[in-house]
Amino acid sequence: IRTAVVTGLAKLGPDAKEAVPALVAAIRAAYPAKSDPMKLEFEDQQGEAWALLVTIGEPSVPLLTELLGHGNILVQRNAAEALGAIGSAAKPAADELKKLLQGMNANAAFSAAAALCRIGANEQEALEAIRRGFAAPMPEVTMLALLTIPRMGEAGKPLIPEADRKST
Repeated sequence: IRTAVVTGLAKLGPDAKEAVPALVAAIRAAYPAKSDPMKLEFEDQQGEAWALLVTIGEPSVPLLTELLGHGNILVQRNAAEALGAIGSAAKPAADELKKLLQGMNANAAFSAAAALCRIGANEQEALEAIRRGFAAPMPEVTMLALLTIPRMGEAGKPLIPEADRKST
């Protein structure tokens, strides 16, 4: 049933905008209100909901922007990625995405950097966030910064020479 509903709503695209509040409510219910800082979280049980919000597009932007302030890092990361996938129609989220660039979680910060580049806003600040990742003392953060570059599109190209030096 869930698959049929998602498939049907996806066919409607932006006309399924009335479903956005219910999708966001399902996301809020599926994730803990706060991430456990001692646990690396990569599991995502709500992939269909996130993908559907992207398919709906611009009508999803206000509630996705609101989710950037969620206490769970997975929600922040996924909301940033969804906004980036929506593209330039998500420009109203730029200020909230920019706030994530300064956050303590590299996963959310780098997803916000990629999103800013994909929506065409604050690209220099996004590049600087990735550069800070290159200089991080933890190799995991540096690797995550390197892996973010392809997700930045054309705006990430200036980082390629630096990334090449860092990875050798």
